[in-house]
Amino acid sequence: MLRNALPDKIKSLGILKSWGIRQQLLKLRILLTRFENILLTLFFLSIFFVPKSIQAQSINSIYVDGNLVSNCTSGNYSIANRNCNGKDGNAYKTIASGLSNITSGQTLYIRSGTYTENGKTIPSLGSFASMVVISAFQDEAVTWKNDTIYSATLPLSSNANNITVKNIHFVGKRYISSNEHSWEQYQSNVWRTLPASNPPAEVVEVKQGCDVNFICARTTGLASQTPERTSIAEVVSGIDGDFYQNYPTDFTLYVHSATNPGARSDIWETGTGSTVGGSSSGTGRVVIQNSTFDGNGHVHLKGGYQWLVQDSVFKNIGTDANDHHIYAWGVLTNGNEAIYERNYFVDDPGMGAAIHIYGYGYQVANSGPIYHIARYNIFQGKSFWAVAAWGSYLTIANNSIYMAGGKMGVDMPSSTHHDNTVVNNIFVGPIELSAIEFNSSSTNNDFENNIVFNATLKRTLNCTNCIIQNNYANTNPGWISTTPSTISDFHLKAGSLSIDKGKNLGALYQNGLDNNSSSWPIAIVNQNNAGSFWDIGAFVYNIASTPTQSPTESQTPTLTPTSAPKPGDANGDGIVNGIDYVIWLNHYNTQTQNSNADGDFNSDGTVDGIDYVIWLNNYS
Repeated sequence: MLRNALPDKIKSLGILKSWGIRQQLLKLRILLTRFENILLTLFFLSIFFVPKSIQAQSINSIYVDGNLVSNCTSGNYSIANRNCNGKDGNAYKTIASGLSNITSGQTLYIRSGTYTENGKTIPSLGSFASMVVISAFQDEAVTWKNDTIYSATLPLSSNANNITVKNIHFVGKRYISSNEHSWEQYQSNVWRTLPASNPPAEVVEVKQGCDVNFICARTTGLASQTPERTSIAEVVSGIDGDFYQNYPTDFTLYVHSATNPGARSDIWETGTGSTVGGSSSGTGRVVIQNSTFDGNGHVHLKGGYQWLVQDSVFKNIGTDANDHHIYAWGVLTNGNEAIYERNYFVDDPGMGAAIHIYGYGYQVANSGPIYHIARYNIFQGKSFWAVAAWGSYLTIANNSIYMAGGKMGVDMPSSTHHDNTVVNNIFVGPIELSAIEFNSSSTNNDFENNIVFNATLKRTLNCTNCIIQNNYANTNPGWISTTPSTISDFHLKAGSLSIDKGKNLGALYQNGLDNNSSSWPIAIVNQNNAGSFWDIGAFVYNIASTPTQSPTESQTPTLTPTSAPKPGDANGDGIVNGIDYVIWLNHYNTQTQNSNADGDFNSDGTVDGIDYVIWLNNYS
């Protein structure tokens, strides 16, 4: 360095004995140090303060933009102008084209807009050597719409692995079942989609005012039904249990045909309608984050994958007991579980389960699904089950469940379902059967610290080597409302019996929903930092502040909350700068559990281009 070399030159002149000269040299050294710092600063500025369009080229990203006239395949996409006159990489007009060109480690950013595409044109995604991400670009609103009832929106193959989907609003079409009957009652009959005009000759009668968006009538549709219904009038009459019912305006219309009693593939195929997934045999890593799933014929998520489903909203799925929000089959391992956490399930009357953990071997010990975790979720509505836990080594913990007349909260029907944990949950009825159902011959299950209100805790009395203790029957959990219709209604009131009554499940289960947060996604709070003991249910009563209370309720004394890490700040110094960029760069395209410390600023387990965008947006 210049400042180190200069004193040696002076020494060679033999003039260091002069005190005045020493002082001058000290001043010169300080000036040179400052000059050197300026040079370093300019160097870093030359790295970090470049146009975003140039920075984008350093990230392994491609784009989908419905505004494009044609694909940009020469690196000539413009993020700013949304055309092919830039230098921001490749971009494609359709999601199908984008997915056909995605490679390991890439992020596919979808620009704002509505994209109507499904598995008829979209390729089934397979295995990637490193995580690929399919995401809305930054904070833009993306709607991915499926206009059929019998195809997957995003199909995954049996070997699908290392796929993340985030920040997408999925919209699909439901179908209407009959009296909540199962599929078998449709397979040999003739329910049929009615066109908006010129209905086919075999349609017997359509009530005046009906169209393709409005359900006017339906029958049981049983092939063995005698006599077969031949008119809407007979349907309305209620003969043999048939009935008439009106529905809102967002459903596909089906009518019964008396002249074509053969099997109809368009009805059976409703069972194949899914949003993401498809294969029961897949065990690869699939991540779903901060997305909304609104409408489908059968399931939203389906397959045996190692799911990580976080901070997402599920609603409007099918209408019979075979239709579920999540239909998971995975036979997984300890430490590599499928995890469903901090999600909001709006359950529809007649549907099956919000989370159905199932497999063909579910009645054979250890052959069905094993090692799944459902924690800190909110369930609202009348489904058959909240969680159908048809497996072993499953953990159902700290969920808030409002059944509104459903049959069962958590169900474990087979004697082979063993070593399951159901702890710290809130069940609020009415529930037709019980909050927890399990086979009397099952073994080694743990039911602790659950609260049940307006329902029966359990029907089965015996369970070999099971722990059934510290449960609270006929206990009001202290929600803002015990008939919740919004997320905020699940918040805990001051003095709630759910506060400090939970069991400490360790570090893997410590992060719940902040009781002071209502906007989605809900903020996270550590149970160990929020009170003396753990709370029961999905929300953690953070004594830093309280939600809105009625005027008669006293407020709890407050403590200073633990501040959340600043987005993009990898080293925790409170400043987002070049040092944090270097940390991100050193860990780019790797898997980590260290979140911010390794540059994983959105804590999805992968250091990727999205984390770079977070750093860039917070750079100061």
